[in-house]
Amino acid sequence: AGSDFDEVLALNVKVPFLLTQALHPLLKGNASLQRPSHIVNTGSIAGLTTTSSSYVYGPSKAGLHHLTKVLARKLAADHILVNAIAPGLFASKMTADIVENEQRRNATVSRSPVGRMGEPDDLARLVVAIVSNGYMTGNIIPIDGGLGL
Repeated sequence: AGSDFDEVLALNVKVPFLLTQALHPLLKGNASLQRPSHIVNTGSIAGLTTTSSSYVYGPSKAGLHHLTKVLARKLAADHILVNAIAPGLFASKMTADIVENEQRRNATVSRSPVGRMGEPDDLARLVVAIVSNGYMTGNIIPIDGGLGL
């Protein structure tokens, strides 16, 4: 269990930090006040709520959300804006046990105020909106159809 904890924490917090550190010169070099560079981290609704049954996934995503805010403050002077999205139920390898089981999928979707799962276009439109904005930084944006309400 300890190695799983370390692996998930490394993947969800350490890797985004190291990637940001490695790409910082490129992001800074191409950025200006009028045309900032953007980082959009992929968090999770599990990092904003306590509904996840995983003892490590939710806390690791909460760590990424906090890292997003810290990086937003630190990198703003370099005209690098840092935000994160926090998806809820979307089809993926990680959610296959829910999505592919009609009973579990229907039970989850029935709790969603919008009455459906997220679609890839929902994520794409949100990311486009984030990177089209030159003022927003340090935000964690849930995209979960209201499941986290």
